[in-house]
Amino acid sequence: MGYVPMGKTGCSTPERILTAAYELFAERGFDGATTQEICSRANANIAAVNYHYGSKENLYRAVWEHGNERALRLWEERAQEDAPVEEKLRQFIELRVTAALSEGEDSFFSRLIHREFSNPSPLHKELHERFLRPKRQWFMELIREIVGEDVSDQVARLAGFCIHSPLIHLIEMQSHRKSPPHSGSGRGPARDPKALADTLYMFALAGLKELRSRHGEIAQ
Repeated sequence: MGYVPMGKTGCSTPERILTAAYELFAERGFDGATTQEICSRANANIAAVNYHYGSKENLYRAVWEHGNERALRLWEERAQEDAPVEEKLRQFIELRVTAALSEGEDSFFSRLIHREFSNPSPLHKELHERFLRPKRQWFMELIREIVGEDVSDQVARLAGFCIHSPLIHLIEMQSHRKSPPHSGSGRGPARDPKALADTLYMFALAGLKELRSRHGEIAQ
Protein backbone atom coordinates (compact mmCIF):
# COMPACT_ATOMS: atom_id res chain seq x y z
CA MET A 1 0.00 0.00 0.00
CA GLY A 2 1.60 3.26 -1.13
CA TYR A 3 1.79 6.49 0.81
CA VAL A 4 -1.38 8.54 0.40
CA PRO A 5 -1.22 12.29 1.17
CA MET A 6 -3.87 13.30 3.69
CA GLY A 7 -5.46 15.76 1.31
CA LYS A 8 -5.92 13.24 -1.49
CA THR A 9 -9.53 12.32 -2.13
CA GLY A 10 -10.80 8.83 -2.83
CA CYS A 11 -8.41 6.95 -0.53
CA SER A 12 -9.85 4.31 1.74
CA THR A 13 -10.11 4.49 5.52
CA PRO A 14 -7.30 1.94 6.05
CA GLU A 15 -5.04 3.98 3.76
CA ARG A 16 -5.81 7.20 5.63
CA ILE A 17 -5.16 5.48 8.95
CA LEU A 18 -1.83 4.07 7.74
CA THR A 19 -0.78 7.47 6.42
CA ALA A 20 -1.65 9.22 9.67
CA ALA A 21 -0.07 6.49 11.80
CA TYR A 22 3.17 6.53 9.82
CA GLU A 23 3.61 10.25 10.39
CA LEU A 24 2.57 10.20 14.06
CA PHE A 25 4.64 7.15 14.98
CA ALA A 26 7.64 8.78 13.28
CA GLU A 27 7.03 11.99 15.24
CA ARG A 28 6.30 10.50 18.68
CA GLY A 29 7.04 6.78 18.71
CA PHE A 30 4.69 3.94 19.62
CA ASP A 31 3.77 5.19 23.10
CA GLY A 32 3.55 8.85 22.12
CA ALA A 33 1.03 8.41 19.31
CA THR A 34 -2.46 7.49 20.48
CA THR A 35 -5.10 5.72 18.43
CA GLN A 36 -7.41 8.67 19.09
CA GLU A 37 -4.91 11.08 17.49
CA ILE A 38 -4.34 8.73 14.58
CA CYS A 39 -8.05 8.40 13.87
CA SER A 40 -8.56 12.13 14.25
CA ARG A 41 -5.81 12.92 11.75
CA ALA A 42 -7.17 10.25 9.39
CA ASN A 43 -10.69 11.64 9.73
CA ALA A 44 -11.87 8.22 10.88
CA ASN A 45 -14.02 6.84 13.67
CA ILE A 46 -12.17 6.16 16.94
CA ALA A 47 -12.85 2.43 16.54
CA ALA A 48 -11.39 2.32 13.02
CA VAL A 49 -7.90 1.18 14.09
CA ASN A 50 -9.23 -1.94 15.80
CA TYR A 51 -11.74 -2.56 13.02
CA HIS A 52 -9.25 -2.40 10.15
CA TYR A 53 -6.01 -3.50 11.83
CA GLY A 54 -7.11 -5.42 14.92
CA SER A 55 -4.96 -3.45 17.38
CA LYS A 56 -2.52 -0.59 17.73
CA GLU A 57 0.31 -3.14 17.68
CA ASN A 58 -0.85 -4.54 14.33
CA LEU A 59 -1.09 -1.02 12.93
CA TYR A 60 2.47 -0.39 14.12
CA ARG A 61 3.59 -3.55 12.31
CA ALA A 62 1.82 -2.36 9.14
CA VAL A 63 3.59 1.01 9.41
CA TRP A 64 6.98 -0.70 9.68
CA GLU A 65 6.19 -2.95 6.72
CA HIS A 66 5.16 0.09 4.68
CA GLY A 67 8.20 2.13 5.71
CA ASN A 68 10.64 -0.71 5.07
CA GLU A 69 9.13 -1.42 1.66
CA ARG A 70 9.40 2.22 0.67
CA ALA A 71 12.97 2.52 1.98
CA LEU A 72 14.01 -0.50 -0.08
CA ARG A 73 12.34 0.97 -3.15
CA LEU A 74 14.16 4.28 -2.68
CA TRP A 75 17.47 2.46 -2.35
CA GLU A 76 16.81 0.49 -5.54
CA GLU A 77 15.90 3.69 -7.39
CA ARG A 78 18.87 5.77 -6.24
CA ALA A 79 21.67 3.29 -5.65
CA GLN A 80 23.73 1.19 -8.03
CA GLU A 81 24.06 -2.35 -6.70
CA ASP A 82 26.94 -3.15 -9.08
CA ALA A 83 28.94 -0.10 -7.97
CA PRO A 84 32.34 -0.47 -6.26
CA VAL A 85 32.12 -0.95 -2.52
CA GLU A 86 33.39 2.59 -1.78
CA GLU A 87 30.63 4.01 -3.98
CA LYS A 88 28.04 1.90 -2.14
CA LEU A 89 29.24 3.50 1.09
CA ARG A 90 28.85 6.96 -0.46
CA GLN A 91 25.37 6.12 -1.73
CA PHE A 92 24.34 4.86 1.69
CA ILE A 93 25.52 8.00 3.46
CA GLU A 94 23.98 10.31 0.86
CA LEU A 95 20.62 8.55 1.13
CA ARG A 96 20.68 8.70 4.92
CA VAL A 97 21.54 12.41 4.91
CA THR A 98 18.80 13.12 2.36
CA ALA A 99 16.28 11.19 4.46
CA ALA A 100 17.26 12.97 7.67
CA LEU A 101 16.88 16.41 6.07
CA SER A 102 13.66 15.65 4.19
CA GLU A 103 10.48 17.51 5.10
CA GLY A 104 8.19 14.74 3.87
CA GLU A 105 7.72 11.00 4.01
CA ASP A 106 11.31 10.29 2.98
CA SER A 107 12.31 11.11 6.56
CA PHE A 108 9.65 9.03 8.32
CA PHE A 109 11.32 5.62 8.35
CA SER A 110 14.63 6.93 9.71
CA ARG A 111 12.75 8.80 12.40
CA LEU A 112 10.60 5.76 13.13
CA ILE A 113 13.71 3.64 13.70
CA HIS A 114 15.21 6.36 15.88
CA ARG A 115 12.07 6.58 18.02
CA GLU A 116 11.96 2.82 18.39
CA PHE A 117 15.52 2.69 19.69
CA SER A 118 15.02 5.70 21.95
CA ASN A 119 11.86 4.28 23.51
CA PRO A 120 11.39 0.60 22.56
CA SER A 121 7.86 -0.60 21.90
CA PRO A 122 6.46 -3.97 23.02
CA LEU A 123 7.30 -5.18 19.50
CA HIS A 124 10.95 -4.14 19.62
CA LYS A 125 12.49 -7.62 19.43
CA GLU A 126 10.22 -8.67 16.57
CA LEU A 127 10.84 -5.48 14.60
CA HIS A 128 14.57 -5.74 15.12
CA GLU A 129 14.67 -9.30 13.79
CA ARG A 130 12.40 -8.61 10.81
CA PHE A 131 13.59 -5.21 9.65
CA LEU A 132 16.78 -4.06 11.34
CA ARG A 133 18.98 -7.15 11.60
CA PRO A 134 19.06 -7.66 7.79
CA LYS A 135 20.11 -4.02 7.32
CA ARG A 136 22.78 -4.38 9.96
CA GLN A 137 24.11 -7.56 8.34
CA TRP A 138 24.24 -5.83 4.95
CA PHE A 139 26.22 -2.95 6.43
CA MET A 140 28.61 -5.26 8.29
CA GLU A 141 29.31 -7.03 4.98
CA LEU A 142 29.98 -3.65 3.39
CA ILE A 143 32.50 -2.81 6.11
CA ARG A 144 34.20 -6.18 5.70
CA GLU A 145 34.52 -5.63 1.96
CA ILE A 146 36.56 -2.50 2.70
CA VAL A 147 38.45 -3.49 5.85
CA GLY A 148 38.91 -7.23 5.27
CA GLU A 149 36.67 -10.27 5.19
CA ASP A 150 38.18 -11.81 8.34
CA VAL A 151 38.03 -8.66 10.47
CA SER A 152 36.64 -9.33 13.94
CA ASP A 153 32.99 -8.73 14.79
CA GLN A 154 34.03 -6.20 17.42
CA VAL A 155 36.03 -4.10 14.96
CA ALA A 156 33.20 -4.22 12.39
CA ARG A 157 30.62 -3.21 15.01
CA LEU A 158 32.75 -0.32 16.28
CA ALA A 159 33.32 0.91 12.73
CA GLY A 160 29.59 0.75 12.06
CA PHE A 161 28.92 2.67 15.25
CA CYS A 162 31.32 5.43 14.24
CA ILE A 163 29.72 5.77 10.81
CA HIS A 164 26.12 5.69 12.05
CA SER A 165 26.56 7.98 15.08
CA PRO A 166 26.71 11.32 13.19
CA LEU A 167 23.76 10.21 11.05
CA ILE A 168 21.73 9.42 14.15
CA HIS A 169 22.76 12.75 15.66
CA LEU A 170 21.57 14.50 12.50
CA ILE A 171 18.14 12.87 12.83
CA GLU A 172 18.00 13.97 16.46
CA MET A 173 18.97 17.53 15.53
CA GLN A 174 16.29 17.70 12.85
CA SER A 175 13.61 16.36 15.19
CA HIS A 176 14.18 19.35 17.48
CA ARG A 177 14.66 22.09 14.89
CA LYS A 178 12.23 25.00 14.73
CA SER A 179 12.80 26.03 11.11
CA PRO A 180 12.93 24.15 7.81
CA PRO A 181 16.34 22.53 7.15
CA HIS A 182 16.96 24.61 4.02
CA SER A 183 15.54 27.90 5.26
CA GLY A 184 18.98 29.51 5.30
CA SER A 185 18.86 30.27 9.02
CA GLY A 186 21.93 29.38 11.03
CA ARG A 187 25.15 27.77 9.87
CA GLY A 188 24.62 24.19 11.00
CA PRO A 189 25.50 21.07 9.01
CA ALA A 190 22.03 20.96 7.39
CA ARG A 191 22.78 24.18 5.52
CA ASP A 192 24.66 22.32 2.77
CA PRO A 193 23.47 18.68 2.55
CA LYS A 194 25.88 17.75 -0.25
CA ALA A 195 28.89 19.08 1.61
CA LEU A 196 27.71 17.28 4.74
CA ALA A 197 27.31 13.94 2.92
CA ASP A 198 30.68 14.35 1.20
CA THR A 199 32.42 15.12 4.49
CA LEU A 200 30.80 12.22 6.34
CA TYR A 201 31.81 9.91 3.49
CA MET A 202 35.37 11.23 3.47
CA PHE A 203 35.79 10.62 7.20
CA ALA A 204 34.09 7.21 7.07
CA LEU A 205 36.17 5.95 4.17
CA ALA A 206 39.42 7.29 5.65
CA GLY A 207 38.65 5.55 8.94
CA LEU A 208 37.87 2.25 7.23
CA LYS A 209 41.04 2.45 5.15
CA GLU A 210 43.06 3.04 8.31
CA LEU A 211 41.44 -0.01 9.88
CA ARG A 212 42.28 -1.99 6.73
CA SER A 213 45.91 -0.88 6.99
CA ARG A 214 46.12 -1.87 10.66
CA HIS A 215 44.29 -5.13 9.99
CA GLY A 216 46.80 -5.96 7.27
CA GLU A 217 49.72 -5.29 9.61
CA ILE A 218 48.21 -7.57 12.29
CA ALA A 219 47.55 -10.32 9.73
CA GLN A 220 51.22 -10.25 8.70
